[in-house]
Amino acid sequence: MLILFDNVPSGAGHVKRLMDEQNLHDVLKSTLDRVRNCTCGLETSCYGCLRNYQNQFCHEKLKRGIVLQFLESQFNI
Repeated sequence: MLILFDNVPSGAGHVKRLMDEQNLHDVLKSTLDRVRNCTCGLETSCYGCLRNYQNQFCHEKLKRGIVLQFLESQFNI
């Protein structure tokens, strides 16, 4: 399951733009490239791939390998 939301009051429209199939494909492909080329461990994550200030509450749960596996299965790679 993938949950997307705008965290800007009243929304910035980013999720609405992702409703376009090509835009969503481009974002997921970019994400795949980012997690595939990161050098942190598969059982963890870093600020180069998945972590940022807003998701610091769940850093210990973010695992690059799981995301990589999911995205590769979606792109049949």
